[in-house]
Amino acid sequence: MARNKLSEAKIKALVQPGIHGDGDGLWLRVQKSGSRNWIFIYRRGDKRHEIGLGGHGSGTAPVSVAVARQKADAIRLQLARGEDPRAAKTVRPKTFHDCAVALIDAKRADWTGEHTAREWELHLLDYAKALHDKPVADILIGDVKEAILSIWKEKPSTGRRLLDRIKAAIDYGIAHQWRTAGNPAIWSGLLDKVMPKPARQKNHHAALGYKDCPTLFTALAQAETSASRAVELLALTATRSAETREAVWSEFDLDSALWTIPAVRMKAERDHEIPLSTKAR
Repeated sequence: MARNKLSEAKIKALVQPGIHGDGDGLWLRVQKSGSRNWIFIYRRGDKRHEIGLGGHGSGTAPVSVAVARQKADAIRLQLARGEDPRAAKTVRPKTFHDCAVALIDAKRADWTGEHTAREWELHLLDYAKALHDKPVADILIGDVKEAILSIWKEKPSTGRRLLDRIKAAIDYGIAHQWRTAGNPAIWSGLLDKVMPKPARQKNHHAALGYKDCPTLFTALAQAETSASRAVELLALTATRSAETREAVWSEFDLDSALWTIPAVRMKAERDHEIPLSTKAR
């Protein structure tokens, strides 16, 4: 049976009481009073079942054609799984927060350090709070825009990463069939039509001039702290801060003047060997 036979224009023209099919179980019932209600009709064995999907163009939560089709798709999916859609009506819809938490948990095993996990949690569980309580199936482009616009203007690079991670969380919901519509967190062709272009990052992190290094190392040598030793090692080996901070003694072979960072701590997922200078040892 063909689907999507109704449109908003066709619905407005319906005046005769009766039911009018959109296809594959989705119907619009027109009452004598003129009110219109969406229903989904299906059979199991000899029994006919009817599920109300809300009123069209009336009440505090009018159901458009597009939303009615989303609800019908969800029922069809339940029927295909052998579930009872009537019993499942009370199940709470999956929210953006559900998707964000599940995505982070799913990806955590792939991350080599806690920094990445903390950054994902900061973006999705803090910066994207405006989306948390929204059912992932109902999120619109305007919702995404409202959630990221202020940080998009103030911190462009953070805004871009936030958008990428919101998109990933919604993709997670789509992959698990909690959302049937497309992803509204896509920049090209969607958000670029309603948001300013991302500004280029103009401010760079402060850097130490090469000629100032002796002064720095003198100051570090005089400081009796583990942090000063870590900065010295980082500078002498050109490693990432996390690689230095999370280093353990078993990684160092002082006799061979070699530091071997194991694959589990490297993005490339392979051992990384660093020669140690006399100063580094």
